[in-house]
Amino acid sequence: MQIEDKSTKDQILKLLKRYGRLSVNELSDQLSITKMAIRRHIHSLEHEKLIQSAIQRQTMGRPSKVYQLSERGEDIFPKKYKELSLSIFKELKEIGQTNIIEDILDKRNKKKLDLYEMPEVMSLIERLVHLKNIQDKEGFMPEITKVNGEYHFQEFNCPLIELAKEHPQFCEAEKNFFHTLLNVPVIKRKACMASGDVSCHYVFK
Repeated sequence: MQIEDKSTKDQILKLLKRYGRLSVNELSDQLSITKMAIRRHIHSLEHEKLIQSAIQRQTMGRPSKVYQLSERGEDIFPKKYKELSLSIFKELKEIGQTNIIEDILDKRNKKKLDLYEMPEVMSLIERLVHLKNIQDKEGFMPEITKVNGEYHFQEFNCPLIELAKEHPQFCEAEKNFFHTLLNVPVIKRKACMASGDVSCHYVFK
């Protein structure tokens, strides 16, 4: 199953990927359709084992029922890793050759920089949009927002998540790629999916 924006069920899956957990009321508000219609789609997605329910406790009032992607649901989003890649990087780590992992990622970054050369004389927002287009092509589901004069760049899918969980060099390589492509320092990485967060979140000024 491939994710597209053609059906309500697809939109629900993308919203759960984007926000992590949502209630029927929240999904209804996001999609501007009735709660009854949401429940019908939820029932179908649960039957397909693409989502699962959880109880979310509130600071006040009764706990609420929310929905999140199941492991099978996560798998329908783009993933670029293969078992062979996981095995190779694991073996390199076990024999103490993490420098080889870093060399591989450095070369990968250089190839991407050659492929996605940044046009000259661009504002920061134009450069971020260029980066967004790159990451969108590679399946990262990026978004840009501006808050109090700072640009927030978030990615809501990581095609390399299993590798990144085992090897932090992948996250560092992404940060280095952003820094070189944009020619601006990253102020802060606020969140990281490899650490269990909903998104990878960078802040630029």
